[in-house]
Amino acid sequence: MITSTDDILQTRTNIDAIDDQILALAELRLHLATNLRALKTTESPPWDPVREHAVLQRLMAQRNEILAPEVLLSMWNALITASLMRQGPLVLLTQSSEMNALGLAAFPNAATENLAFHNWRQQIADTKGSIAILPYPSDQQTWWCTLAKPDAPVQVKACLPKWPPDRRTACCLSVGGPPYQSGQTCWSVIEETSEYAAQGNEIARAKGLVLLESDRPLDAQASTISIGNFF
Repeated sequence: MITSTDDILQTRTNIDAIDDQILALAELRLHLATNLRALKTTESPPWDPVREHAVLQRLMAQRNEILAPEVLLSMWNALITASLMRQGPLVLLTQSSEMNALGLAAFPNAATENLAFHNWRQQIADTKGSIAILPYPSDQQTWWCTLAKPDAPVQVKACLPKWPPDRRTACCLSVGGPPYQSGQTCWSVIEETSEYAAQGNEIARAKGLVLLESDRPLDAQASTISIGNFF
């Protein structure tokens, strides 16, 4: 097939026109995000993981195979993060370069700070707009045990990377969380001697406690540390 120079130029002109449209729509999205800040209550943090998950799931369901899931997520991670930063501060708190890299992949260009090894829960609570990125729970990574305490001010909100869903490496933690809604994933901490310790899928076990994943909150004896919509 012989391609003329005119065909190449026309195709590039069409691409340029699409780029102009994408730029205009991205700027419009940021303007709308700025307006959204005024509509939210003062206490509402910019990042709403339930809303973010719904947006990404809808787009993933609509995408054509020509657009790989990783590429789609990378594009919208940048758009969503830019929108969040128009609504207020966004600060990633991390304890290692690996967690920092995972956080910035999910929230490009967000501000970053070191997360203290002591009193880290309070630092998350005190840092406005913070999202802490911690290693995925295990028998060695036992930070999740402290979230079972009644005074724990933070919850697990999401897992990273967002895609593929079977490669969870880290967790996003922030202050508070909405009530449970049907279809969400629950993480609960319960004493390993409890009759409910056999319920759900075990994620980790340490210090006489078990971290379980289930499709609904467990008995009142369990401390629910996460209510989210994980991929």
